[in-house]
Amino acid sequence: MIRLKNPVLAGMLIMLLLSSLLAAYRLGWQIPVITDALESLELKTLDWRFRMRGYTNPGDEVVILAFDDLAMNREPELFEKRDGWVKVLESLKKYKVKTIGIDALFVDPERILDASLQSELESFFTGQALPITWPACTKPIELLTKIYHETQGDERLESIIEDLKNVILACHVGSNGSTDPGLDLSKASYGQSSPGGFEPPVAKRAVSSMPRFNRAAQALGVITVSEDSSHSVRQMVAVRRFGRSYLAPLAIQVIAAFEDVPRESLVYMGEGKGGHPEIRIGKLSLTLDLHNSFGLNYRGGPGTFPTYSVKNLVDGKIPLEALRGKIALIGFTYFGHDRSRTPFSGNMPGVEVHATAIDNILANDPIRRTPWWSDTLLCMLLGTIFSFLYWQRFKIHPVFKAGGSLLILGAYLALGLVLFDYQELWINWSGPIIVFVLLNIVCLTLSYVSEELARKRIRVAFSHYLSNDVIDQLISRPDSLKLGGERRTLTVLFSDIRGFTSMSEAMDPESLTDLLNEYFTPMTRIVFRHRGLLDKFIGDALMAIFGAPVDFAEHPHEACAAALEMTEELRRLNRYWQKMNTPALDIGIGINTGPMSVGNMGSVNRFDYTVIGDNVNLASRLEGLNKVFGTRIIISQSTRTAVGDAFTCRELDLVAVKGKTEPVLLFELMHQGMPGEDDSWIKVFESALSAYRQGDFTGALVKFQDIWTKRQDRPSKVFMGRCEEMMQSKTERWDGVYRAEKK
Repeated sequence: MIRLKNPVLAGMLIMLLLSSLLAAYRLGWQIPVITDALESLELKTLDWRFRMRGYTNPGDEVVILAFDDLAMNREPELFEKRDGWVKVLESLKKYKVKTIGIDALFVDPERILDASLQSELESFFTGQALPITWPACTKPIELLTKIYHETQGDERLESIIEDLKNVILACHVGSNGSTDPGLDLSKASYGQSSPGGFEPPVAKRAVSSMPRFNRAAQALGVITVSEDSSHSVRQMVAVRRFGRSYLAPLAIQVIAAFEDVPRESLVYMGEGKGGHPEIRIGKLSLTLDLHNSFGLNYRGGPGTFPTYSVKNLVDGKIPLEALRGKIALIGFTYFGHDRSRTPFSGNMPGVEVHATAIDNILANDPIRRTPWWSDTLLCMLLGTIFSFLYWQRFKIHPVFKAGGSLLILGAYLALGLVLFDYQELWINWSGPIIVFVLLNIVCLTLSYVSEELARKRIRVAFSHYLSNDVIDQLISRPDSLKLGGERRTLTVLFSDIRGFTSMSEAMDPESLTDLLNEYFTPMTRIVFRHRGLLDKFIGDALMAIFGAPVDFAEHPHEACAAALEMTEELRRLNRYWQKMNTPALDIGIGINTGPMSVGNMGSVNRFDYTVIGDNVNLASRLEGLNKVFGTRIIISQSTRTAVGDAFTCRELDLVAVKGKTEPVLLFELMHQGMPGEDDSWIKVFESALSAYRQGDFTGALVKFQDIWTKRQDRPSKVFMGRCEEMMQSKTERWDGVYRAEKK
């Protein structure tokens, strides 16, 4: 056994190396692999902290007025037409909100006539009679008045924005592209700005609303958000440089308007307290990090802030006290529009990100990250403690030494969680976690080399009989060698060789054995490669389990991928056997996903790790149904639902399998989802199948015949026969279910 002479020295070396890497990462050095790994882990731990803290209540200053599904379904004109926006803003005027922030751009002028007005105009000039449902327009002045009103949407929107005097409009900036040289973003700039040692992000391209709207607005604010390496929005950039201007985000401009702060009191200082950049909004101040950003302290997921539909707003269905004197952010929450990933959700409406920034600044509780040097010192301190726990004078079992370091790490993480919850302080977790893991791995590995060698001997002895997962379970849990089971959702695969009985009668036993060995060996490797458990061989059949004994969520996907690879491997084997003058083989495969009992089944003296239950039997029945349809792979509806769009499947039939009265929806697994694959004929097949189930056997027959003629598709041939049979029988009671009389 290899023994470490000085484990404390080894631990200290690991600690110094990792602490140096942590310091380099925090200082912004780009170290291949290391930087991305530390960043990814640290951001994940930040998300854990948010989720462990849970939801908190925001302040009552901000409400969201949303173009949600209700508004877009009931009255889409509120968004699509400038008159709709005028309605929204006029309604807000009645509600007497203090400040309005609009998370949208009005880039192009509106010059679109309403469809009914367009038809009315055409009818007027062509002399056609108007439909009875349209108001008659007999005088040209009336029609011209309507047209003029329709073309003045921009003017009316400009007028209401100017009249309100409290509207903050948006602008968007980017690092690529060009900008209209006449673009005026003066209203988006800080009133005073002084650069410092940390240059803010530079924007080379800007987009804003039309100049007429910008002139009418009280101010402009940048709505651009920046994603981190995990494509999440965790920081808000508080200043961007565009030319000689320093632009403020929408959140800061809204707060300045809400607090009645004049523009000259909206200040950006490149070097504030402690040398960090700083923002001042009148009496409010906000210290930024070295990237001119501040951490967003999310209160929760979507819907955290009071949100009302603009449809209810214009209909007057919102209580006056819900909006009076508050900040109203207008944005989009309808499905699929303007979504961001945050620690609480991957589907956060963008307007809620801006609401969070406003709420954080008003509450003075953005997330503050500790400086690089303090994170490095804490990592070194913990690494030193972990190392000295393995001092050889401590005559305790290595497991207890590792347990002691785990307790210390747990105390540190708990402290970090308390500081995060109550002080909004983000201390580094990734460095100490990695130091803990690597340091204990080195020490514990050397302590257990001899035991590991014994485990390897066990693995070699049983590798021919059990999968690696079962062997791992036997090694780690010897108590699992007993009778018993548990109910879990798993995926079962059955495969069977077609016509094997007649083939075996024509071959001598030795040749038959060689053939089966050549067939089962690669098939077993495929099952193992896709994390499956080879349950048993049943003559020429193979049974495999996916998702046990080690649970993993992708077991339906792995089973389907294994089935496709098995059919591809069989093609290769058949080409080889053809050269050897050996008969070609064909197989059928059935796959089902569902709850079943899994565990050690048998007697006290001899038992096997296997599965039992109706869903296991169904997988076997599906395999047999390949003979009926002339297919190779049939999967159940539950498996089809689980794999989603990862594979191309076609709906095959609604079948009551033998032994069950309830019909089962079957699908044929065609191939892995691949771009460019022409699968349009599948829709024709499913259309024919729909006609067949509805009793339109003549229409279904025509479609099935067309597919058969073009593709020689065997299921289509089967359904052609069924349609002809049903047309001759003229049955009156037809439920669309095929009843399998054989297994």
